[in-house]
Amino acid sequence: MSITRLTELAELEYINKSTSAVNKFGYNADIDTAAAEHIWSVGGLYPFSTFATAQSLEVLSISAEDGAGTETGAGEISINGLDANLVVQNATITMNGTTVVAIPGTWLAVNRAFINDGSTGSTGSNVGNINIRVASAGAIVSQMPATKGQTQQAIYRVPSGNIRFRVTKLEAYMSAITTKTATIEFTSVGSDCVTTRVLSSAPISNSIRFNREYHVGGATFASGSWAAFRATTAQNDTYITAEFDGVLE
Repeated sequence: MSITRLTELAELEYINKSTSAVNKFGYNADIDTAAAEHIWSVGGLYPFSTFATAQSLEVLSISAEDGAGTETGAGEISINGLDANLVVQNATITMNGTTVVAIPGTWLAVNRAFINDGSTGSTGSNVGNINIRVASAGAIVSQMPATKGQTQQAIYRVPSGNIRFRVTKLEAYMSAITTKTATIEFTSVGSDCVTTRVLSSAPISNSIRFNREYHVGGATFASGSWAAFRATTAQNDTYITAEFDGVLE
C-alpha cells in the first residue's frame, strides 16, 4: 500500500474520531467592483463586529405567507448559533409573516437556520426572504433566501469546547455561462471580530474553479474566530458560490 493511501486512511480515521464535521455553503448573486464582498446571500461585507458582544435577535419574512396556520410558506424554523459564552445553542421559532418575532437568548453568532420538516404550506418552502437581524431593526446577520429553505452563507464562527476547527476542503466557482472574473479569498476573522487574515486566494472565472483539499494540515481556527469566503476585484453583477468543510477537534 502506498504512503499516500496510508496517509488518506489515517486522515479518514482521524476525522471519524473528531467531535463533529462542519459544512458551510452559500452564494452572493450580485458582487460588484466597488469593494470586497463576502459570500452570503445578503451581499456586501458581513457585519462581524456586530458580534463583538452578545446580541438580542429577531426574525421576520418579507412575505406574509411565511407564518403558521393557513399560509403557504414557512411556518417554523430552527436557528443554530452561539450563546454569550460561545456555547452552541438552538432556537425553534414560529414565524409570523412580516411581523417581527423575538428570538430567545442572546447570541454571538448565527451559523445556520433552516425550515423544520413538516412545517411548510403548499409551496414547500419559504415564500420570501427570512431575515435574522439584531433586535429593533438592526443589522441583518443571517438570511434564508426565498425558496431556499436554509441560510446561504459561507461563514462560520467556531464554538467553545473544542481545541480548534480544521478545514479539510475549500471550493468556489461561478456559473458556467458567465464571462466574468474575480479573486476569491478564504479568510479568518479573529475572536475580536475585526482582525482579518487571508489564508488562501486564487483567481476564478467561468472556466477556473477554486478547489483545495487537505488530507494533512489545512487552515485551523481557534474558538471564537470566524472562517469566511469573500470575493475581491470582481466585475459588476458577478455571481459566486462557495463552500468549505472541516472538523471540530
